[in-house]
Amino acid sequence: NALWETYVPVRGLDLGSVLLIFCVWIPALIIMFQLSGFKDRSPREKAPFIPLMVLAGWVSVASFVNIAVVANLLDINPFSLSLESQAIITIVSGGLLTASIAFYFGSIPYALATCWGFYAVYVKNGARGDINIGYLALVLGILGVLAALSKRGWVFYQNRMSTQSQV
Repeated sequence: NALWETYVPVRGLDLGSVLLIFCVWIPALIIMFQLSGFKDRSPREKAPFIPLMVLAGWVSVASFVNIAVVANLLDINPFSLSLESQAIITIVSGGLLTASIAFYFGSIPYALATCWGFYAVYVKNGARGDINIGYLALVLGILGVLAALSKRGWVFYQNRMSTQSQV
């Protein structure tokens, strides 16, 4: 992540910045998959990994934003879509993917970080007058949090039912 943070101010957003953000995002998700095996650990044992989950959530949204910005800068538009259509496709794709990841892991820190990222998209688009795209980003960010909460609720319900059936 530090490499991306030093690269972009010097070189700007380009294909190199997209490659670097993926070099942060993919390992973070791999580590989250490895951590998902620790479901029976106490919250105290999981606490040191919260910053990693937050980073993975933020970088998940940043990856899609970087792709959209670089595609626009390099005039990559193979389907001749309007900028608004490209933004909607990117935001919906990113939102559904991050909500799916949030649900799979049931990670509240990951989901809150993605919501924070989508909120940033909302603010940026609202400032430019693209309020509908901003609202879409905000709704998808909230969807990710709801997905993580529903997974947590489902797991809690299953655990409670299994303990009641043992009694």
